[in-house]
Amino acid sequence: MTKFCEDNERFVDKTLKKYEKYVNASSDRIGKEAIENLSFHDCAILKWVQQDNNLTLLL
Repeated sequence: MTKFCEDNERFVDKTLKKYEKYVNASSDRIGKEAIENLSFHDCAILKWVQQDNNLTLLL
């Protein structure tokens, strides 16, 4: 169980780092106000697809 939790934590950390990198690279296109006010709590996850190490969320 501990290994599963540790692996899951590493996966989440890696995903969050990729998300942060994407947001920083795309900030000009997305707009500062949208980035600062966007939260996953503002959305409903309609579908998720995992393919290898990629996780795609349909919001």
